[in-house]
Amino acid sequence: MSASTTSSQDDASANTGSSMSRHGITIRWAERLDEEEALQLIELMNAVIERDPTIGFSSRIDRESGLELMADVDQDIAKGNSHLLLVSAPDRRLLGMGLMRQSKLPHCRHLAEVQIGFIHPSVRGGGILEAMFSELIRKCQALEADLLMIDVQEGTRSERLWRTLGFLPYGRLEDYARVGQRTHAGIYMYQYVADLARRLELDVEGGPGMR
Repeated sequence: MSASTTSSQDDASANTGSSMSRHGITIRWAERLDEEEALQLIELMNAVIERDPTIGFSSRIDRESGLELMADVDQDIAKGNSHLLLVSAPDRRLLGMGLMRQSKLPHCRHLAEVQIGFIHPSVRGGGILEAMFSELIRKCQALEADLLMIDVQEGTRSERLWRTLGFLPYGRLEDYARVGQRTHAGIYMYQYVADLARRLELDVEGGPGMR
């Protein structure tokens, strides 16, 4: 959910979810990706990249490269390695996406990583970010993942957003990303799922992060 300007004052939790339903917006976990959805995801990512260049995607994604990327995502979710969240408008146009991966290591199953995410610039600030996080929290609870992690480029809107949502830094990597001849630092952050649920005012059971 890189580079979103959604305000933390938007309606959260169940209120946000019901608002999404009233407007015909659906949020679901995808089991597979078909070509139409893959192409829509490429369009969504390009709409975000044009406004907010993202590390890993410094320019528009062409069709061939995009389909290769989506094929990898499809295989990951088919194998259960990653979980893909999709937000659709009434006309089935994709408005947002988020990709999460849970650790497969036996003693690290409580860890989950938000790998990537995008919200279309035209619908930011309308509660979609909070609704997506609500679904993300429910998925983490179902998977018994208690701790969310994220890494972002230092000094970006994304970093400010994650901090606003309560994510805390636990490390910094100077050589995080390379774009042309430039090197960008990255910040690694975490937050307990239960703490995030509390901030979004979700009614959930307390976990290790509840204080």
